Amino acid sequence: MDQKNKEHQDTGAPADPQEGHAVVEEDAEGEPPVPAEEGAQANEKSVVAALEEKNQALQDKYMRVLADMENMRKRHEQECQNIRKHGTTALLKNILSVMDNVTRALTTPVGDAPDPMVKGLFEGLTMIQAELTAFLKKQGVTKIEALGAPFDTAFHQAIREDISEKDPGTVVDVMQEGYLLGDRLLRPAAVVIAKKEDHA
Repeated sequence: MDQKNKEHQDTGAPADPQEGHAVVEEDAEGEPPVPAEEGAQANEKSVVAALEEKNQALQDKYMRVLADMENMRKRHEQECQNIRKHGTTALLKNILSVMDNVTRALTTPVGDAPDPMVKGLFEGLTMIQAELTAFLKKQGVTKIEALGAPFDTAFHQAIREDISEKDPGTVVDVMQEGYLLGDRLLRPAAVVIAKKEDHA
């Protein structure tokens, strides 16, 4: 036995300095490997984060779809309202034209002793006028009281100006009655307005 081995035996220390110590393996980059439990936790957090991100994306998409559906519903309601409004307006204007013709017929002079047939015709027209008036009232149509009122472009349409003792701009004659549908203009009143006499 040589001197070196003898010294090791005497001191009780291992001949190899690595003997008696646990060796920690290193990965390719020189760092110790991550314990299996820590790796599982990191993987679980990654999965949870990915699911949360996907869930948020789905929620955003769901909210956009809801907003689009609400906008479509509002547009549909508005279109239906416009159709009803325009359809009702056109119908009422046609009825007003019939009312104008009936009114003109009733204001036609027939003399003091009209023919019984003519008298019956007038009675029938009077009934029609009453029914049309009741129908228009039921629909919310009201007549514009234009005669004697100051001229207003919001409700009146000037046909001509006549010299009058009335204040200039006063409605002195109504050529065609105007009507409102609720608070909205259905047809302006065709009117004649007063003006002062020109003194040349």
